[in-house]
Amino acid sequence: MNLDHGIRASLPRLDIEYGDNFTSVENNSHTVLVTAGKGNQLVVDGEHYNLIQCRFHHPGEHLLKGTLSARMPFRPSPR
Repeated sequence: MNLDHGIRASLPRLDIEYGDNFTSVENNSHTVLVTAGKGNQLVVDGEHYNLIQCRFHHPGEHLLKGTLSARMPFRPSPR
């Protein structure tokens, strides 16, 4: 994926409710995997999504205007 421009969009409010209870951090030299404990969630239009983990890839796998950038996908699960 190579993002080279943005678009205007009307999106719902994101309420981020993250605490400090992350249970583990693992580095396998390509990905840093952070596992979240209970209580970390994202609320969108009244729907709650629990954060399970965050993955940080280096080098990034996506381009922003032709330049590699860090990638941070979140893997939420519906509550």
